[in-house]
Amino acid sequence: MKDRVVAFSYSARDALTKEVLEAPPPGNSMVVVLGKAPVRPAIAKLLREATPGQKYLALLSVDELFGPRDEANKINVLRFLIPPHWDLAVGTQHRVERQNGELLFLKVKSVGLLHVEFDTNHPLAGSGKTLEFEYEVLGIGDPDVRAPTFAMESARA
Repeated sequence: MKDRVVAFSYSARDALTKEVLEAPPPGNSMVVVLGKAPVRPAIAKLLREATPGQKYLALLSVDELFGPRDEANKINVLRFLIPPHWDLAVGTQHRVERQNGELLFLKVKSVGLLHVEFDTNHPLAGSGKTLEFEYEVLGIGDPDVRAPTFAMESARA
C-alpha cells in the first residue's frame, strides 16, 4: 500500500476505570506517515482501515498500543544538552518530539556530574493494562505533496 499521511485524534482510557491515560492536548492531533514513521503496527492497521470523519473504539493491550517494557530502552545525555528549565529529580518524566515526529518519553533514572540517564519506555509500558483506544481520522494525504499545498481528504472540508 502507498505511504500516506494520516492526521487523527485519539484518547487511550483504562478499560476498567475509564480514566484517560493518554490524549493529545485539546485541539491538537497526531500526524503520522504510515509506512515511514515509527508507528506501532496495531495503530497503523487501525488507521489504514479507518474512514475520515468516523469515530472508532478498539480494545488494545498497552504492549500493542505503546510497546512492551524493555530495560535496554535508556539513553545517556550530556547535561549541557538538557534544557535548563527541566526538573532532573529522579523519577521526573518529560516528553520530547523527535525531528521525525516521534514522541519520546524520558524518565530520569540517574543524574551524574556530566550526564543524565533517561528511561525511554512509554510510562505505561509493562503495566499489563487493557486500554480503550478511541480515535478519529481527521484527514488523509499524500506524503509527497509539500505544504502549503498539502491536500487532505477530510471529513471537515
